[in-house]
Amino acid sequence: MKKILLYSECHEPYLETFVNIINLMGNKEIFIATNEKRVDWLLETNPNLYSNVKFIKLNESLSFKKTLVKASLNLVKNYLGIKKAIKNNKIDNFVVLEIYNEKLQFIMSFDFSFKNLNKILTIHNIHRYFKVDANLIKKYNLQSPKKFQIRFLRKFNKIVVLQDNLAKTLKVKYGIDSIIIPYKLTKPIYIEKRKNFLEDCNKQKIKFVVPGGVESKRKNYYSIIDTFSIFSKESYELVFLGKVIERDIIDYAKKKNINIKYFDSHLSENEFNNEIITSHFLIGLISNELPYGELKVSGVVFDGASLGVPVIVNNENLILKNGLFIVTQSLESTLKEIINDFENSKYYEKYGKPALDKMIANTAEKYISNMEKLLE
Repeated sequence: MKKILLYSECHEPYLETFVNIINLMGNKEIFIATNEKRVDWLLETNPNLYSNVKFIKLNESLSFKKTLVKASLNLVKNYLGIKKAIKNNKIDNFVVLEIYNEKLQFIMSFDFSFKNLNKILTIHNIHRYFKVDANLIKKYNLQSPKKFQIRFLRKFNKIVVLQDNLAKTLKVKYGIDSIIIPYKLTKPIYIEKRKNFLEDCNKQKIKFVVPGGVESKRKNYYSIIDTFSIFSKESYELVFLGKVIERDIIDYAKKKNINIKYFDSHLSENEFNNEIITSHFLIGLISNELPYGELKVSGVVFDGASLGVPVIVNNENLILKNGLFIVTQSLESTLKEIINDFENSKYYEKYGKPALDKMIANTAEKYISNMEKLLE
């Protein structure tokens, strides 16, 4: 039986994706190294998935500026705890799903050698580990990768990415092969819930959802608000689905008198998914401050593809083959067309059914062969 240790800091959908696919493969023992407080959250919100997983409980990552001694102790304990878990449990595959803790990266870049250990790194942002074109650095005000990040990358013998665009970039520009495991996949329960929604999709007010933390550096919230203010607030519902980080956005939405729903606290993955499943469209108007579609991907495209909801995007590079996408250059014009279609009972045939068909082809079973290549 192969033993797999997943290191995860925060992305619950991606962690679920790995656990679900590995469980389908069978004859695998899963370990998860993550923050101790997060362990309780995972077991509470998804006990069926995580009840048979063995957790390596890590200490909280603290600010070095505020608590230097304790932060340093926690860092070293976590580093040693991961090494001990690999050695004592005779781990075959160590997979980093995401790592934003640069201090941990720094330590691991010097000493993380194990015989017969398959080390796998997920690359979410290409520019964190590879030097990119000077025009992209200038366009997005990017920093070149630090020496320890390059050393850290070299500790791994396999790379996984979330989307084929990133895999193509790594291959063409850097000659590096990678394996694709999407950020989020369809579950049978999602399919049934979406079918139930579509049965009565025209009997409800048309609902648009903007997923993710509410901050302007990620999505064009102010532009979205301005556009919706043109329409009667009785004709739609707009949901900002994520914790409010930038309060000025909500204040602006209220000033513009739009029909908005928002959340002041973190949502569980089930709450998040249910809000999307019962919507008609997702909006992914990505900010031009970050290199989405070129060097990184946006979670909204995976939300749409995995939950069967059409996604309005302003960047063709974000499109996934397993989802339904509407590329817009003018959100106002697109909304007028969409609302007109909805009012004329065209939603199901034009948008709902095609997105559902693509959703059904986006299940974990489709990625077993990719996972086998990753873990072999």
